[in-house]
Amino acid sequence: MLNFKQEIEFSSTFSQLATYLHDRGWAYATGGNISLRFPWKDTFQISILDNFPHKTIFLKENPYTYLTNHALVLSASGTSMSEIAKDPVQHVVLCVFHTNYIELYAPLEGILPTSEWRTHFAVHHALKKKSIDSHILVHAHIPSLIALSHIKVNVFRGERKINRLLFSLLPELIIRLPEGISILSFALPGSEKLANTTAHTMLTSPICLWQNHGIVIRGKSVEDITERLDLLDHAVHIYMQINHMRLNPHLLSYRTIRKLKNIFSHYPH
Repeated sequence: MLNFKQEIEFSSTFSQLATYLHDRGWAYATGGNISLRFPWKDTFQISILDNFPHKTIFLKENPYTYLTNHALVLSASGTSMSEIAKDPVQHVVLCVFHTNYIELYAPLEGILPTSEWRTHFAVHHALKKKSIDSHILVHAHIPSLIALSHIKVNVFRGERKINRLLFSLLPELIIRLPEGISILSFALPGSEKLANTTAHTMLTSPICLWQNHGIVIRGKSVEDITERLDLLDHAVHIYMQINHMRLNPHLLSYRTIRKLKNIFSHYPH
């Protein structure tokens, strides 16, 4: 099961990300959630399960076949990022994917995974199926990006236009987020529709902006996630300042953006 190195990694990852989201006001109250995926081997020591004494069957079948013999640590339902930052182990749950069922380990009886568990399961399943190197998933309520999602798409003439705007406002995004962001129409939180659409989209884009809701980002490290979110938030604030001054942003041409992507692709990120 979990070895000592994995225990340290998940505690540190959850603590760092929860602190980051809480300090920026990007997960008020019980908003936002986090998950981390790792291989599950019965030969590992069981020491960490002392912290998760309550075991139940979460699902009697496992439709997420590519997660078999893997586990997810997820933020628990009803917990805040401030609570997770202070004590990650007591405010998360462990889901273990077996061939025919999914087990749930919790620190206290009755604790369930985040209400967005379907999205976390579906995205990790899709990433594992395609061998995409991302094992961390974060959902956050970033005010600037939620505000951006409220602007009608036809104002920007589509997702491509929005990414052109973001790249023009902050060209550093071309280095750290060359794929740009994807924007999904509103779907009910926690629904299968939201989960499946997000999972499909995140195969080609590391960040999804949920209309009227927030963002979902995948990554392979805490730094990978936080740097991208900081840059996106900074770009949208620049756009807000331009609007406040009643100016029109100077947009880079698509040709220039393609050239910049080619130039930056030869340098380490």
